Amino acid sequence: MPEFKLFLQTNYMPAVDGSDADLWDRLEKLDFLRCFREEERDGTLPDKLWEERSGILKWLLEGCRLWQLEGLGETGDIRRSKEEFQEGMDAVPRYVRERLWLNPVAQVLVSALYKVYEIWCFENDEYQHKKREFYQRLETYMAKSGHRLIRGVRNSSGKDRIHKGVGLQREMPEAWRMHVESKPTGGGASVGN
Repeated sequence: MPEFKLFLQTNYMPAVDGSDADLWDRLEKLDFLRCFREEERDGTLPDKLWEERSGILKWLLEGCRLWQLEGLGETGDIRRSKEEFQEGMDAVPRYVRERLWLNPVAQVLVSALYKVYEIWCFENDEYQHKKREFYQRLETYMAKSGHRLIRGVRNSSGKDRIHKGVGLQREMPEAWRMHVESKPTGGGASVGN
């Protein structure tokens, strides 16, 4: 049973481990998008609120009743803000967008995919997940963006193991590269889905 709520008012978002599902269930991000300049402030607001105190109390009690019946809920804006914050804490989606292309015909050597990720993490000063965690996050991200990773199959020569459904952008066919660059997508470079 929670014993308290902690509110942080910060200029910068704290770093959060993107893998802790329990933490994300408890975390809410509230954006205060409006700042009132001195000339916009109402110096008589306390007096106005005092005059409306009975209506405000009624509104508070009705809100409490609804909260007890229905729960608190979450608005679409708060949910989106939280999802953006959560994605920002997980470097794997950014790695996908910057270095990979997603397509059923794409393929990459098993040894190359994680190695490029290691180098990218070093270059970007990002936390590097162990292989198992990396692949779980990659598969989750791909599934959310409508793609599927087929792991560790033999290539056509039978000597190398490859992943299908994902490829390195630097190995993308030139004709497809021009198509992708002319059509920005939301979830890593994607062609033909």
